[in-house]
Amino acid sequence: MKFEAIVATYKDVTFRAAYQILKNYEDTTDIVMETFEELYIFLNNGGHTNNVKAWLLARAKSRSVDFLRKFYKFKFAELEEIAQENGFENSSELNIFCGQMLSNLYKHNPKWYWAMNDHYILGMTYEEIAAATGVSTAVIKTRVYRGREYLKSKYGDSWRDYITTCVLTLFMVIQYILLYNHYKIHGGIV
Repeated sequence: MKFEAIVATYKDVTFRAAYQILKNYEDTTDIVMETFEELYIFLNNGGHTNNVKAWLLARAKSRSVDFLRKFYKFKFAELEEIAQENGFENSSELNIFCGQMLSNLYKHNPKWYWAMNDHYILGMTYEEIAAATGVSTAVIKTRVYRGREYLKSKYGDSWRDYITTCVLTLFMVIQYILLYNHYKIHGGIV
């Protein structure tokens, strides 16, 4: 089977296997490309496999788990550093503060909270939020602006650093839970 045919046949299943672990389109795309590149090199150097699909799935899953391990090792060290730079004893203290900050915003005005959540935490554009919520882009921009002003009045100009850290923290916690569940269900690395 030609390499182009292998890619056409197995690209979707390889993508799904990696995406189940990573839950991120861009990272999954990178892993799939690297996995097919590895297969190409393996086959051109005289390597042979009786089951290309199994080989691809095993490598894609292994690469995905390795990627998460490296990511967490780096991000947790970075999070501790960010916490200490902002006057917190450790990242747990910072996480509690972030939760309180977002909770205060939600209690003050849930519409501002959701607009800021969608924009800063989920990374949606104003237009995407407007389409999803059925309100105009101008309304979404106003809600985000007012939310920013509220946070600025309570936390000073460092609110943006805190919200960036909150995003990082939430992302890492979600990815950690997914990785933990993967290990629990599948019994470790494939």
